Amino acid sequence: MALLAPPPGWPLDPVVASSTHGPSRPPCSAWVCVAAIVAGAPGFLTKVATHHGADRVAVAECVQILVGSVPEIVDTIEERRDRWGLSLVVVPAAKAEEFGPVVERLAGG
Repeated sequence: MALLAPPPGWPLDPVVASSTHGPSRPPCSAWVCVAAIVAGAPGFLTKVATHHGADRVAVAECVQILVGSVPEIVDTIEERRDRWGLSLVVVPAAKAEEFGPVVERLAGG
């Protein structure tokens, strides 16, 4: 997976400039296509991989897929934030309520 770097001179607003990533790193978002809170993430990911003819490990690492238990998803989001600077994760609207516990935990609850 490759992330595109912002163009030189990327305009930054004051909120971005004061973020934990500093002014040199604009916010980065991920639009999640496959989102599910499940107890058996490996089995679920294998089904997704098989359906798309892909490797399960590659599917698990894909930024557009977010599957697992609440603690697993929180860990995945935090790892992606640390690794790629993702500061915004967007899940499908139909999954918003289901992901409430994830948001709560990320907010320190």
